[in-house]
Amino acid sequence: MSEEVGIPLELLRVLAPLPASEYAYRRDGRLVFKRVDHFLVEVPAGTGAVPQAEEVDEVAWVPLAEAPRRVTYRDLRAALAEAARLLETAPDTSAP
Repeated sequence: MSEEVGIPLELLRVLAPLPASEYAYRRDGRLVFKRVDHFLVEVPAGTGAVPQAEEVDEVAWVPLAEAPRRVTYRDLRAALAEAARLLETAPDTSAP
């Protein structure tokens, strides 16, 4: 995860695993199966991302409600829905 978005590992705090995405594609005439594991992660405010050009098309910080409209993979929408559910049911840890 750190490698793909260019955020140092020590800044990433994994909060929960999310549903994985699985798909297949052809490369050099061979069928390749791929699994992508997703995680709900917290990073410090203001953290910038430098995406790995050969792996990531775009990185953007967006409101969670907007995220499903920006993705094209159905499996990723399931991961976002689970992230929203987890965040809605999480206890409020913000300072008073």
